Amino acid sequence: MRCAALWLAVLLLAACGAVAPTSGSGASAVRTASPPAGSPSPIASSTPDAFLPGDCTYPATGGARTQPVHDTFQIAISVPPGWTLQDISGQESDFLMAAPTSYKYLPGTISVSAPWPADPNESPSAFLDRLVQGTTISVTAAAQPCTVGSDRAAFLSFSTAATVGYMVLWFKFDDYYLLQLKGNGGVDQRAVQDAKGMLASVTYAHNVPPPGYSPPPTN
Repeated sequence: MRCAALWLAVLLLAACGAVAPTSGSGASAVRTASPPAGSPSPIASSTPDAFLPGDCTYPATGGARTQPVHDTFQIAISVPPGWTLQDISGQESDFLMAAPTSYKYLPGTISVSAPWPADPNESPSAFLDRLVQGTTISVTAAAQPCTVGSDRAAFLSFSTAATVGYMVLWFKFDDYYLLQLKGNGGVDQRAVQDAKGMLASVTYAHNVPPPGYSPPPTN
C-alpha cells in the first residue's frame, strides 16, 4: 500500500545521514529555468536563520534553478549556492542536497519528498504532528503553522539518534510535500537560511490540479 511505503520513507529519511556530495545524475539536472507563469509568489519572512510561527521562507540569494520534475505539479526549486544535488534513484524524493563542506554539523542534507496524499480536513500542523506519531522520531518542538508560497504549511523540529533537524510540510491541493533539513548533532544556521530560501523559490509548472486529479486515500 502507498501508505505503508510513505511510513517507510519517512522513517528512512529521518534515520539516515547525508550522502557524500557526488556528481551523479541529480547534479546534472540543474539548469537555468524561468519560473513558470501562474506560479505562486513566495511569501518571505524577516528572519533568515530560524523557523518561527508564520515564518518558513526567506528570499533566496542566488542558486541554480532546476527544471520542473515529473511529479503531479512539476515542482522546481533553486538549489542553494554550495549545495550539491544527489542521485535520488529509487527514493521517494524529488530532491536531495548535501551541504557545503564548510558548514558545521556535517553530514547535512535537505530533502524534498514527492507529493503524497494529505488530509485537507486537518490543518498542516495537526497533520504533521500525526505523521510523526508512532515513529522513532523525537519531536523537540511541536508543529507550528506557516506558509510556503500561497500554500498552507507547518514546521517542527526533531531529533533521532545523532540526527537533529526540521521538517516543513505544505499542502498542495489534496497532496502534501515534505522538506527535511538534517545535521549530525545540530543544524548550521546557514543551512536554515538556505532551506528557507529554497522554500521561497518553489514554483510549479502545473499550479492547478491536472485532469482527473484524485489523490489515493491515505489509509
